[in-house]
Amino acid sequence: MELKIISNINFINIIGIFIALISLVFTIWHSVHSNRTERKTETIRVLKSIRINYPSIYNMNFYQKINYMQEVEFFATGVNEGIYDIAIVKKMSGSLLKQQYNKWIKGYIHSTRDKQKNDKVYIEFEKMIEKLWIKC
Repeated sequence: MELKIISNINFINIIGIFIALISLVFTIWHSVHSNRTERKTETIRVLKSIRINYPSIYNMNFYQKINYMQEVEFFATGVNEGIYDIAIVKKMSGSLLKQQYNKWIKGYIHSTRDKQKNDKVYIEFEKMIEKLWIKC
């Protein structure tokens, strides 16, 4: 009789541990899924804001282009650090960003680097563009 009570207690402990492990796995899965969703949502929000504030770089004056580049460089840093989602950037603006880079931004970056004698100027933007070329 005493052995049966101990067996029942062990069985109940095992069931409790099993339920706890299932809860832990679900909690981790939910947390990861929520973080991915938040990251994608934040990427959409920030990229949308940039596109609304700067609908066309070709119609901007020089100072507006500088502001645009500073904002995009900041955004690119977030993309490169994994704060923002590169797949969402690709879907929403990948072609546009690559087109802008080829038509105007690449030359602007090289000119700015030459003037400032600093090869790191807008490096985050270029890293993001490289990722877009690979991802696209």
